[in-house]
This record gives sequence, C-alpha cells and structure tokens, in this order.
Amino acid sequence: MNKNSAIDYLGCILIRLFGPLIRILPLSASMFLGRRLGGLLYYFDRKHKAIAYANIKTALGAKLSPQELSSLVKEFYRSFGQNLIEIFLIPLVDKAYINKYITLEGKEHIFEGFKKGKGVILLSVHAGSWEFSNVICANLGFAFNLFVRGQRYPRLNRLLN
Repeated sequence: MNKNSAIDYLGCILIRLFGPLIRILPLSASMFLGRRLGGLLYYFDRKHKAIAYANIKTALGAKLSPQELSSLVKEFYRSFGQNLIEIFLIPLVDKAYINKYITLEGKEHIFEGFKKGKGVILLSVHAGSWEFSNVICANLGFAFNLFVRGQRYPRLNRLLN
C-alpha cells in the first residue's frame, strides 16, 4: 500500500469514527476542538506555515510587524481547524441550523437576480466555511452548479462529496 492509499484509507476511517462524535457535541465544544486542532497544525505544519506567512507578508508586509504577521498566521490556522471540524457538521445543516448559526449577507441580491430571470454567479475564495455554500444554496431553494477539482485521495473525495 503506497503512502497516498494509506492516508486515503485512514482519513475515511477517522471521518466515519469522529463525525458522529463531533455532531453530538455542543457547537461551542466542536469549535473549541477545531481551534485546538488548528493550533496543533500551526506548530507541526512548517511547510504550509511558511507559505502562509510569505503570502500574508506579500499582501500586508509593510503594514504589519513580523510578530503581527506570525499572529495572523496562527489565527488563520485556528480558523482552518474550525473549518475542518465544520466538515463533520455538514449533515446537520438545514434551514433551522442556517437561521441559528449562519449569517447570510446580501441574499436578497441573489433572489433579485433570479426574479429577473437572470442567472447568478457566486464566487468564493478557498477560505472560511465555503464547503457550506452548496448546502446553504440547496436549503434556500435555488439550483446551483459547483465547480471543484477532485481531491488527490479518491476514497476521501467520494466520502466528502
């Protein structure tokens, strides 16, 4: 078994084991775990941490000190950890969940575009809980197409999609 197959297989097992456990926790506890997970990734993922630092420095370097840049990267990792945990919560997302936990800004513009008989194009960056976008669109009752690139791990790709 090659390294990618082992990661793919182990990832599926972990998602199937931990998903139900995370879904029974209060949301605040799940987000706490996500921030801690992100903190661990910050300390152990040296390669991507350096890339994140360099990217943020390129974008904001003149405005921030090295300590502020490092703090921003650390906060990014905490947020990323929460995003990973939120993937486990996708089966819980319905209209009630959206109304309780998610703030949608400008959705009236989407509905207005549809009323005019025109299509609507939503763009998102690969940050935050963008994985929720398809579930939110479905719960709001409008059709959508989502363009994604397949994951490098086929089992995880099938499970997550």
